[in-house]
Amino acid sequence: MHYLCFMSNLSSEQWAAWVQAIGSILAIIAAFLIASLQLWFSLAKERREQRERAQRIARLSTAFGTQLIESITNMTEACTKGNRLLMEQALSHLNEVVEFSRSVDVAGLPANAIRPFMTLRILAGKVNKYFELVAMNPSTAFGKVEQDLDRMHTNASNASLMLAAALGDKVASVALKEEGEQARV
Repeated sequence: MHYLCFMSNLSSEQWAAWVQAIGSILAIIAAFLIASLQLWFSLAKERREQRERAQRIARLSTAFGTQLIESITNMTEACTKGNRLLMEQALSHLNEVVEFSRSVDVAGLPANAIRPFMTLRILAGKVNKYFELVAMNPSTAFGKVEQDLDRMHTNASNASLMLAAALGDKVASVALKEEGEQARV
């Protein structure tokens, strides 16, 4: 140390002051870098969690559409067979589907997916009431019931397809585009 002090004409105390100053600057830089890295990791984790949450909501939403369509299909089959037990099972399944739809956080859906999801939710409520009426009065003319169930199935399928497309399903997007082109022809 004396040799360095001698070469630069600085005293030991002056060298100590310089080393302390440089050390302080390095400590400030290190603290800044550590804080920046922590912020970057925190933001990356938050983005990942938001992406996972959005994917979970998308899966729940599309599952809701699929289950609604399945319920309508089950009720159609039950009515075709005139089987009261199958009607009650289809109604029970639909009640579970309606309850399940309430667990989906609509605010977490992309803006373009909210309308088809809400359409499905409203349709599920209407289908539920219709199922209850049919289950209570199985003597209802099946021709009318079949037409109503076919219409409900078509509406649910269309809304489910729009929802899937809004949530980024490429196959659904292509199917909607093809439907649009066929409708124009």
